[in-house]
Amino acid sequence: MRYFFLFSTLLSLNLIADIFLSSPKIKVNDQNQRIIEFRIEKETIRDGDIVINEYKTKDPINDTFIEYTLINDFGNFQTFSIVLANEYQEDYFSFNIAIKESFSKDIFIFLPSKARSSNVITNTQMPTKQTESIKANIKNNDNENIKESKSKNKTVEIFKSGDITTVWSMAETIKGNNKNISIYQVMWSIYLGNRVAFIDNNINLIRKDIDILIPSFAEIEKISYQIARDSIFEMNNSFADRLKSASKSLLVLTAPKVIKDVAENQDTNPKIENKKQIDFSDSIDPKSLIEQNTKEIRLAVDNQMLDDLTAVPGEVTQQNQDQFEIFDLIFISLISLASGILLALIFIQVRKMRPSKEINYDFDEAEDDDSSLSSLPSDLSIKNDEDQQQLDLAVTYFEMNDKDNAKSLLENLVQTTSNDEIKKSAKNLLDKVEKL
Repeated sequence: MRYFFLFSTLLSLNLIADIFLSSPKIKVNDQNQRIIEFRIEKETIRDGDIVINEYKTKDPINDTFIEYTLINDFGNFQTFSIVLANEYQEDYFSFNIAIKESFSKDIFIFLPSKARSSNVITNTQMPTKQTESIKANIKNNDNENIKESKSKNKTVEIFKSGDITTVWSMAETIKGNNKNISIYQVMWSIYLGNRVAFIDNNINLIRKDIDILIPSFAEIEKISYQIARDSIFEMNNSFADRLKSASKSLLVLTAPKVIKDVAENQDTNPKIENKKQIDFSDSIDPKSLIEQNTKEIRLAVDNQMLDDLTAVPGEVTQQNQDQFEIFDLIFISLISLASGILLALIFIQVRKMRPSKEINYDFDEAEDDDSSLSSLPSDLSIKNDEDQQQLDLAVTYFEMNDKDNAKSLLENLVQTTSNDEIKKSAKNLLDKVEKL
């Protein structure tokens, strides 16, 4: 039964253990093929358990990129090798590796340049006729390459600077109804082929004074969709962050409020009318003379002054209310204090009026007789002996098999007691405790 539980435990641990995948190692074999090799532990891998997908997706990778894959078993570990095809000329390789649907990891690695490795020339001695034929073949190949490049240059399209609006609209126009390429691949190919036309190396900032070269569809299809999409999103995020920081640092200018001239509506100075010359030659009634020469003058008073004057009564009423509230609080506190004192006096009187619990007997009580205590020993002491109590408590702990408490009490008792008998008993008991 014990072995069965041990076997089940080990089996469960093996099932729970995570798959270990080492970092990729890059090699080049004798056929000049680039090999990506992984080391796998804690899991047994068979054919079909590993699936290679596109980078950060679950779409199967293009089979033309990979020549074949190989699994080697070394007992304690296994190796998984990816041999890239000679047609794959890029200096990087990005993919997603999935193992038994329980492990998935995105990998982006740089590869040794295929162009450099293929351009290595070995210096060997050859016959003169053979070297001449090789040179002739090289010249023919060069002429063919020049013709092909000229023909390709003839097919290169150019997007005029006057027709440029945004990179997205250009990419939509170029893509058309072609389903083999995405708009992200078109945008990224335009950016890679026309870096000078972009401001601060940002795909969102394109100049409109430079013609744009449009790559062919074959070159666009070679660009990885995932890399193009991630790169464009990263540029968009950095561009948005820069716009946010720039908008925060802008100085916001607001128009001043319209100031109405008080002098236009109200004249602060009294209007002085033209004085009329009064003729005293005729007899004029004094009353009518005063009324004719009396004018009512209205002056425009500053609004702040009027506000201060109108606010004075409000402040006075507020102060009066505050005074009344303080007076009310004082009055209520005095009433509460008086009522408390009155209630205390009432309770004292009520307790005094309660009937006494003393019992009055109609006969005399018997006097205490100490003769009943005469039978006790005269040398009996009722004084507490702390050392004896500590010893009794240690004995109790010893009987209860409480070794720690008994030992601490006995050691303390041996050091502090002055009674030799108690000290001797404590030592004997301590020896018994230590033998437990």
